Amino acid sequence: MFSRSIRLPLLAQVCQSLSTMLEAGVPLTKSFNTVAKRMRDATCRRTLQEIAADIQRGHDLESSLKRYDGYFPELFIDMVRIGEETGNLPEVLTALGKHYDHLVQLRRDFIGSVTPSILQLFASIGIVSLLIFILGMLPSKTDTLGWGLMGPEGAATFLMYAFGTIGAVVAIYLFLIRGLGMRRSMHSFLLGIPVIGDCLRSFAIARFSWAYYLTQQSGMQVLDSLDASLKATSNGAFIAASPQMQAQITAGDELSEALSDSHLFPAEYVEIVVIGETTGTVPEKLEQMSPRFDEDARRKLKVMSSVINWLVWITVAGFIIFIIFSIMLTYM
Repeated sequence: MFSRSIRLPLLAQVCQSLSTMLEAGVPLTKSFNTVAKRMRDATCRRTLQEIAADIQRGHDLESSLKRYDGYFPELFIDMVRIGEETGNLPEVLTALGKHYDHLVQLRRDFIGSVTPSILQLFASIGIVSLLIFILGMLPSKTDTLGWGLMGPEGAATFLMYAFGTIGAVVAIYLFLIRGLGMRRSMHSFLLGIPVIGDCLRSFAIARFSWAYYLTQQSGMQVLDSLDASLKATSNGAFIAASPQMQAQITAGDELSEALSDSHLFPAEYVEIVVIGETTGTVPEKLEQMSPRFDEDARRKLKVMSSVINWLVWITVAGFIIFIIFSIMLTYM
């Protein structure tokens, strides 16, 4: 249920290293073995060595990658297949390396922006637990907070409930999207939340635009390109829209109509796609828009981080006010 996949920094490193060696004319098997030796991660090193052995036995690269179900992203496998078929594998790997590097940087930006809020929340939990500990050590032993928690045991109980609740929320989310397959429902719900939804949508559209351009430039068929690009968004709502959008295009609809009917893409985006269809330059138009939506997503990420910071600050402030009034009422 919780299958391990390759970490994005490792995948970016693998793509860049393989691309460099293949461009230099090193055979595919030797390239994989050489890159494997540079990997500090034991699982990644062993996987690359096994893939090299598969290729040595006569298997193609795509089938070798698919043996490790869930370890490599679907976009990576699809693009490698197209790269092999067209003879552009080094160029494809270079583009994939830049793509995964970009995703790593986005993740770092997000973690860096919300870390102060998380630290503030943890600090407030620690302060409250310390207060409970101190109240239990006073001679009066008065339950000032009215929670029935005092002394070392009370502080430990509070910490257990506080961090247990946070852990439970994270575990339930992971279980819903991975165990019960509710990724589409959860991501659709998040897309409907102001600020958060705008940020997630912009990131998804930026990834879709880049992936569609890359897959089309590599020679992938339109339907396969559309499916791979929607999967590249890593957003359940976008991925779930793939069958309907493919059915529309198969029935003769234009890409712009399929995008519009999905209700996932803004009107301005669809209009630009319409222009691209008129001029026969849809992939190029999407590539031009990808940086714009990426920059827009970064701005919205900062807004979302500010909102989270304010929510945490308000929660902590409300907690402190509650404690002050509880102490005042107890001694009055």
